[in-house]
Amino acid sequence: MNPEIYAAVLSFLGQSAPPQAAAAPERRSSSKTRAFRIARARDERTKEEAPVEDQENESLRVALEQREIVTRAASKSWGYLRHQARMSSNAVPFSDPIQGGDPLMSAVALKWMVSSDEKIRDHLLGRLPEQLIPESRPVTQDQLDRAVHWLMAFWRSGRLSIPRLCEYGRRLLKLVQENGSSGKSPAWDVGVSAHLLEPILLAARYSSSDEPDETAQALLRQVEQHLISQKYLDGSHFYPLPEVFLCQVSEVWRQTTPLSASLRKPLEAAVRDRWWSSAGPVREPLHRRALALAALITAAENLHLSEVNLNRARQELARLQSVEGAFSPSPYRRLHGSYLGTRVTTTMFAVRALEGQPRTGGWGPGRQWSAGSCGDR
Repeated sequence: MNPEIYAAVLSFLGQSAPPQAAAAPERRSSSKTRAFRIARARDERTKEEAPVEDQENESLRVALEQREIVTRAASKSWGYLRHQARMSSNAVPFSDPIQGGDPLMSAVALKWMVSSDEKIRDHLLGRLPEQLIPESRPVTQDQLDRAVHWLMAFWRSGRLSIPRLCEYGRRLLKLVQENGSSGKSPAWDVGVSAHLLEPILLAARYSSSDEPDETAQALLRQVEQHLISQKYLDGSHFYPLPEVFLCQVSEVWRQTTPLSASLRKPLEAAVRDRWWSSAGPVREPLHRRALALAALITAAENLHLSEVNLNRARQELARLQSVEGAFSPSPYRRLHGSYLGTRVTTTMFAVRALEGQPRTGGWGPGRQWSAGSCGDR
């Protein structure tokens, strides 16, 4: 019926339109409003939850990409090192523009090597002398420092037994004492002292010593004071990069604790300071940057510093890699006004930083520490 006619009839009869007829459109409108509100609330909840899930997925994706970059860089470096081992002559393996023929660089590379690649290892070992510790007296700092590098290279390569390590450690200790470093202030450069501590304290620990002897304690105090006074920022007479010094001290602490426990606190403070410093390794000149950054990454990892972002630092290190997989030669050691450093040495440091600590631990390939091992033959 026409609504106008219907209204006229109702008016003639004196009635009004039923309330439900007028209310029906309002009820329909309210139902639509409630449905709209429910749908909107559901959408808002979905929008709130989605960013959290998306953020987690994005973080995982970025982490995987970062890891892939670092893994590719390490693999590329090993390819470079194997190529160098194939191409090198036995006379001067891994020669380089910066005094690369010096056998000390082969020892340094071996010491930081984290692979069991026999070809690379054999080429490097071929450059080391058969007589590790010089017999002549007096012994110079350079001779003693080289002897320590050669000794630790053989040890890390698995070519030196525990009893032999202990024997050499005791001989080194005697040499230090003969050259005026017993008890009081060591006569050695602090960088040399940091290297001496490694075999001396390893020998003491394998011999079940409860504490270092007087000479070793003097070396420890010298290194500790160098850290506390912040003189390490200038490196040392033999080692110009502060990060290399910190890396070596972290290795001493990692391998010889508790005998070297006193180094932990000042060493952590120094590594943190260098890590966050505006003059840190990423600000170093390009020819020093790769070695400095790699050494600092290893030091932070040795100390298990959780507040530093190792992944980001490893990415930064990977960006310094050349197309062939090598890293620029850096001044590792200083002697008589000249510097020793090679691409291979820097690349070994870089691979150690990229791949992390050797899976074999700090006691040499396949070895585990046990009390009294120096007596086992």
